[in-house]
Amino acid sequence: DVLEGRITVRKNRKDPRSLIITLLLNGAAHTYALQ
Repeated sequence: DVLEGRITVRKNRKDPRSLIITLLLNGAAHTYALQ
């Protein structure tokens, strides 16, 4: 299966050591915070 989507990784402004990962898959957005 081919999944159309986008992954965005950026730094968290409130906590510079953590990352915010946004997954856009099939029109649904999933946001994860990585410590």
